[in-house]
Amino acid sequence: MKRTAGLLLALCTLAPATDRVDVYPGAVLDAAASRAASYGRKQSQVYTTNDGYDRVYAFYKGRYKENPYPLPPVTLPSGKPVRSAIFFVDGAQNLAVSKLWIRIQRPYIFTMNKGTGEFEDVRDVSVIQTVRREIKEKE
Repeated sequence: MKRTAGLLLALCTLAPATDRVDVYPGAVLDAAASRAASYGRKQSQVYTTNDGYDRVYAFYKGRYKENPYPLPPVTLPSGKPVRSAIFFVDGAQNLAVSKLWIRIQRPYIFTMNKGTGEFEDVRDVSVIQTVRREIKEKE
């Protein structure tokens, strides 16, 4: 019995944890932003940290597969670039099939004016957004 339990524990430890996301150390949950980013079949958790983009990027690069198709570059009206990356927690090959991914970005653009397309509430922090998506299976 002990041997079976030990083997089961070892197998569980080796299996990829596709539903568990490592949260960046010291990042703070933004509950309001999490609610705003969750809709339909997508549930998000949004965290922020004062740590720089490169530190947050290195943390996730060492844990998850990065999206091989970078997002188009975005620049603030001031000329400052918005840096971002996506990492697949579930090991998916792309966003179309991923059920769980992380998006990191700095600076954090909280909202965009739908009428003008201008960024509003830009914060000089790094943002970490986890996204869980339910994908309907084809019948």
